[in-house]
Amino acid sequence: MLARAAKDDRVTYFAARVERLPIQKNSVDLVTFAGSLFYADRDATGVEIRRVCSRNAEVIVYDFEILLDDVLQQCGIDPQAAGSTYDHTVNFSGDPGFREVVVKNERLSVEMSASQLTHILLSDSNRLDQFVNRYRSTDPSESLERDLRSGTDRVSVEADIYYSRYRV
Repeated sequence: MLARAAKDDRVTYFAARVERLPIQKNSVDLVTFAGSLFYADRDATGVEIRRVCSRNAEVIVYDFEILLDDVLQQCGIDPQAAGSTYDHTVNFSGDPGFREVVVKNERLSVEMSASQLTHILLSDSNRLDQFVNRYRSTDPSESLERDLRSGTDRVSVEADIYYSRYRV
């Protein structure tokens, strides 16, 4: 990602742990977390974000979750067995160091091809294992895509979108 980042004299890119940023105190105006806050120590991250942010800096946390339970059941897979512990809703709400501006959760319908849905379903190792067992194949992608297509190549699934914005 760093190698592909657009060059801009106003932007500095680097790789670091969010709990220990190589950034001067009060020097950041905007921080975003795109589906990543779950992996950080939220409390330590909050302390560090408040350290590096300027007065009234904005912090935006966003993520999405494609809701696959219905599709998994239609494919004969137990959604609980194929589940994940990832929490898409993690944000800074309730942290006294962040002033909540907006917290939204929306549901929308997403249309995709059977091939795209196959890739999503097989992108998680728990689900992949379930499909390997169901199709008795180490590469269940062709069989799964064929079953998902069922007369049409377009599939509609729902997704939850999570968005939070704060001032420091």
